Amino acid sequence: MNRWRSALSIRNISAIYVWFALFALFAVWVPETFLTLGTLRSVLGSNSITTLAALAVVVPLAAGAFDLSVGQVIGASSVTIAWAMSIGWTWEMASLLGLLIGMVAGLLSATAVRLGVNSFIATLGISSIVAAYTNFRSKQQQVTITDKGFRDVFLRNFLGLPRSIYITLIVAIVLWYVLTKRPFGRQIYSTGGNADAARLAGVRTHLVIFISLLISAGLAGLAGVMNAGRSGVGSPTVGPSYLIPAFAAAFLGSTQLRKGEFNVWGTVISVYVLATGVKGLQLAGAEAYITDIFSGAALLLAVLISSWERGKFKFRRPNVLAERSASRGAAE
Repeated sequence: MNRWRSALSIRNISAIYVWFALFALFAVWVPETFLTLGTLRSVLGSNSITTLAALAVVVPLAAGAFDLSVGQVIGASSVTIAWAMSIGWTWEMASLLGLLIGMVAGLLSATAVRLGVNSFIATLGISSIVAAYTNFRSKQQQVTITDKGFRDVFLRNFLGLPRSIYITLIVAIVLWYVLTKRPFGRQIYSTGGNADAARLAGVRTHLVIFISLLISAGLAGLAGVMNAGRSGVGSPTVGPSYLIPAFAAAFLGSTQLRKGEFNVWGTVISVYVLATGVKGLQLAGAEAYITDIFSGAALLLAVLISSWERGKFKFRRPNVLAERSASRGAAE
């Protein structure tokens, strides 16, 4: 009984209770548009890409690293696929090229980190380079995809839901298995928890971070493939819009199920909690900037809660005397 009480406690699955609250709110506010099967399919299908992006950032975060290039890699992969198909490539070969672009970006980021560059700076720099490639390849215009077979891979329904949902679910299951059931997953968590202790225990922490960034880029590349298939275009502006929701879901997910750890199912739940809020606001007629505020506030709140769960959040009062002493010393 205590086990079930702990599993169902607000501290363990607070996001699910927030999800229920949001659902009830919009069911009362805009019932004629929110309580429809079309809305359910839209939320599930359109956020399969956001889920992949969130899972992409979870892996390096679990290893103690950041990957800020995820959004741009999604855009680059999408544009590359559309461009390749526009010059006669089959969608299978174009998709492989899109995945390859993601892996190249990941290799560059991982190499920079291995050479001693902070992952935040390294992936931010690679993000800028990838953005330049995307603009060059697309000529800063949308590239239309006309191959119906390619779009059917992701849009055609199976058991009433788009296939893209099942692809994302398979990725989530595989990633959950690796992170929780395999030695490499334990190495990722130990590296992210305390890299020095993990190194002393024999974990090759540099290699773990290197591989985690490659996995992140590969998942971002796959998200780009899915984006191209679902939208039917390769757009140079689409990728960055996934970055904030991805990080918000990852940090919020770290407060669910496995307290203080970035994890797969907490992240998946968080994606759809945030997506429900955004969709409800859109159906209620909120301006676009309101949904941006919602996403940004969710990210800030998720980081604060996540830091508090890890015991890293402390309110520090400024030490005025120390600051004055330091200023006096510098002046002298």
